[in-house]
Amino acid sequence: YKQFAITIAISVIISGITALTLSPALCSLVLKPSHSQRRGFFGVFNRFFGWTQVRYTAVVGTILNRSVLSMVLFGIIGLFAAGLFKTIPSSFLPEEDQGYFITIVQLPDGASKQRTDAVLSKIEKYFLSVPAIHSTDALAGQNFVFGTRGPNSATMFLPLHHWDERQGPQNHVKALIGAAYGEFAKIPEALILAFNAPSIRGLGATGGFSLQLQDPSSGDFNKFAGVAQEFLAKARQHPAIGAIGSSFRVSAPRIFAHVDRERAKSLGVPISEVFDTLQAYFGNLYINDFLKFGRVYRVQTEAEAQYRSTPEDVAKIYVRAVSGLKSTMIPLDTVVTTEFTSGPDPVTHFNGYNTALVLGAAAPGYSSGQVLDALDQVAKEVLVPQGYGIDWSGISYQERMVGQQSLFVFGFGLLMVFLVLAAQYESWAVPFAVLLAVPFGVFGALSAVWVMGMSNDIYFQIGLVTLIGLSAKNAILIVEFANKRYESGHSLVDAAMEAATIRFRPIVMTS
Repeated sequence: YKQFAITIAISVIISGITALTLSPALCSLVLKPSHSQRRGFFGVFNRFFGWTQVRYTAVVGTILNRSVLSMVLFGIIGLFAAGLFKTIPSSFLPEEDQGYFITIVQLPDGASKQRTDAVLSKIEKYFLSVPAIHSTDALAGQNFVFGTRGPNSATMFLPLHHWDERQGPQNHVKALIGAAYGEFAKIPEALILAFNAPSIRGLGATGGFSLQLQDPSSGDFNKFAGVAQEFLAKARQHPAIGAIGSSFRVSAPRIFAHVDRERAKSLGVPISEVFDTLQAYFGNLYINDFLKFGRVYRVQTEAEAQYRSTPEDVAKIYVRAVSGLKSTMIPLDTVVTTEFTSGPDPVTHFNGYNTALVLGAAAPGYSSGQVLDALDQVAKEVLVPQGYGIDWSGISYQERMVGQQSLFVFGFGLLMVFLVLAAQYESWAVPFAVLLAVPFGVFGALSAVWVMGMSNDIYFQIGLVTLIGLSAKNAILIVEFANKRYESGHSLVDAAMEAATIRFRPIVMTS
């Protein structure tokens, strides 16, 4: 809306300067007095326009003679426009075909890279059989959408052939994604999701919706994971939600190291030495940076893979134990024992709360606004009674923000038109006559969108703001002329009829 407001403001300023300076000069050069009869195309056009103008004037006269019926029709149109506002599904931005889409693969926790590669091979074989897909680019070990890493995750980018080479709705990116989900159902060993590219680059990793399941109490992760899976299962049953998934799990395999602090203290092993040794050999420990050949290199320590592959490898690492003046090296397993456990991976935070990122897309025939409303409904049924909640992120957050601002923008636009007209005519009644034309224009726009099966997105809302100005401009052409005729002594009906007749051509030509 800010960019649109700046664009319109600058355009109106330039247009106003042109109308006040260049247009009169051009009129004096271009317009010539002529009363001859037009022939050819212009003659036919003028006769048709005159015929239309006579019929239009007759309709205006009929409406003026039945003012009560006209006001009833006006009220009905206003009610229909309000009903269409509620009926037409809302959305933020239409999902466009940008020439590629993204697929992510998530295997169970602890799955090897070999299993991930096998799933990728099945998916790649299917995608390469689709004529509209140009190629596949897969990356195992990295999930760009959920922002996780591991041998059980992968991301695949699928560039499509040029738009000219894949005509037809079946080759649109949304149709290709829908068909892919049918193939994904045949691969039960992995969670596979396909997403369209984000409508706005840099605003989210994918198209579709993005929300955060929040745990305000920062409680037990196992309970949080169970509630998250219950939410996802309930959401999958809703017809508006085509696909939904989350990378949050509490079954990621881990090795927990128990440090016997009392024994370490009795043996003279500093606790900091134990942790530093574990980090230096089984994790990575930063040492320093050094400069060579004009580049800065970082030095980090880490044991070779064969010396940190099993928990028993802790016994191969030694720490220094100090007893009096003597010091000896003892195996690390003297003070450290290990056990296999599981835990959440990844642990993410949003607004300071533990969260689980959920991504998905709308089902065919449903708008993004309907999907967000459905998720709100599911959250009230599943999450809120148990003390959890949701919040929006990425493009879904922007959609919710814009949805709350659109009515304010429309109201503010009408208010500004009213105040400017009130100052111009020095009257509170005349601006109402101008603004009464706005509901007709809004009803026409809403009817066209409803008939075409489109949604109330931000492009439509911006066009609606422009339509408010255009409707007011057309009404001003008639109201101003009728007002001057009325002030000069004509009756109100005669002034309105004359204004409608004379201003018909300028309104049609400029609309």
